[in-house]
Amino acid sequence: RNYKNMTNQTIQRGNSIVVAMKFDDLSTHVLKSAFEFAERGKLKVVAIHVAELLPISHNFLAEAITGIDLAQAARSLQKNDLEAAREWLNKLAREIDPKGQVITTKVLSGSAAQMIAAEAAATNAAFIITGAASVSHRFIPKGISTALTLMSTASVPVLVMKLETILGSPQRDFRVLVADDMRDSGKSALRTALSLACLYQSSEVFHVHINSLTESALEAALDAGPLHRSSPTEGPAKVYELVVREIEEQLEKRALEVMSGLPSPGINYHP
Repeated sequence: RNYKNMTNQTIQRGNSIVVAMKFDDLSTHVLKSAFEFAERGKLKVVAIHVAELLPISHNFLAEAITGIDLAQAARSLQKNDLEAAREWLNKLAREIDPKGQVITTKVLSGSAAQMIAAEAAATNAAFIITGAASVSHRFIPKGISTALTLMSTASVPVLVMKLETILGSPQRDFRVLVADDMRDSGKSALRTALSLACLYQSSEVFHVHINSLTESALEAALDAGPLHRSSPTEGPAKVYELVVREIEEQLEKRALEVMSGLPSPGINYHP
């Protein structure tokens, strides 16, 4: 479905984008994309690198043998690492935003997902952007994935970007998949996705709800609960089709509620 000619309105929540940064090429491209979103939507960008520092303790035997305060040496190394992170992040920000009017940087220490989510909540961010690795078109978390943790704990929507997707869109068209759980959190994610899509001349929004009810489960449920046969010949396949159609109508209704007041040069919407 194609929506056009909506009235002008910016992203409805927050005035900043929080970007989770690591020392890799993906983070560089993610920050460039965030800068583009920010310029189009008149937002600010807060680029954050979180150093997950190991706890430091004294090894009294080793210190007695070497005569070196190993704990103090470890703290000095950590301090140097934080300074290197600040220098790298500030340099990257200046390259992307030479005027320094859009991007600010922060280097923090602690749990990456926890610190990023807290910063987004404290600054009333519109959303968080983070990168994710993929292998053979399957999302493979490396260790404990910051992206997955943020999606389950952050109080604002999280936009996960893959390097292949960023580099594979030379026209800078915006394509996003929104997973909607039919709760307020799903509507918040949908609002952010549609607001971003409105910033582009050509955009597609795939609005998805996963229905866990299968045809075989429907067979057992047809004569009990809210679902029932309307005629003796109506089998589970037909009822399943009706259920899917009802869900699609609910998705589109939610989209229309969110779209009211948003600018749209032409969003291709797919429930």
